[in-house]
Amino acid sequence: TEFLLSLCFCNSCLTKFNSLDGDGVELRDKVRKILQTFLSDTDPWIGALLTKDGLAELLGAEILTYLKTREYTVTSLYEKVSKIAANHHVTTRLVDQSTLIDPTNSEPLNLSWTIGIDSAAVRKVVDIYEPLIYQQTPETVQELCAHYQNRLGGSLIPILRPTFPDNTSQELLIDKVSRIRGLGLNQIDFYLLDTMRPRDITWIARALA
Repeated sequence: TEFLLSLCFCNSCLTKFNSLDGDGVELRDKVRKILQTFLSDTDPWIGALLTKDGLAELLGAEILTYLKTREYTVTSLYEKVSKIAANHHVTTRLVDQSTLIDPTNSEPLNLSWTIGIDSAAVRKVVDIYEPLIYQQTPETVQELCAHYQNRLGGSLIPILRPTFPDNTSQELLIDKVSRIRGLGLNQIDFYLLDTMRPRDITWIARALA
């Protein structure tokens, strides 16, 4: 239900889909119709796992084409931006938020389609991929970084959050940085500066040293 409510059917999305021989208005009306039960009575899909097969069963195969259309839109925009940037000798980066969809999922790239991103396609057009590795244990930090390495390759810069709730000690941050470097990843980013204490800056410096 949450996913269907999040789908965009603005004029731009409908026009793009229609240009690929889809019927955006018909699909929009299908989504609207099956959401009526939720809006008027109860949620029929509480606890149901969100899958492409499940969506196709509800709405027909056209929904899968619609999802591909929005992925293509995102990829093509990054491609245009990257070409402009390259002409000015500027690198492009994608800050990947797939890890935030389900923080317990050890393979977040499998969820990128739910937010309209084909990670493999975007990876080919941007210079650097920066996943948000907002995890509390060094083991999960290492696991997620390896996941991105194995699936995407290329230049990868993990982003750590050195503040609560991810980090509660200097030793913990040092361990996380050490494990990332153990994977051969020597560039690490830290978010967000506006929420850090001076102490956190010191921890970052010591972890990098």
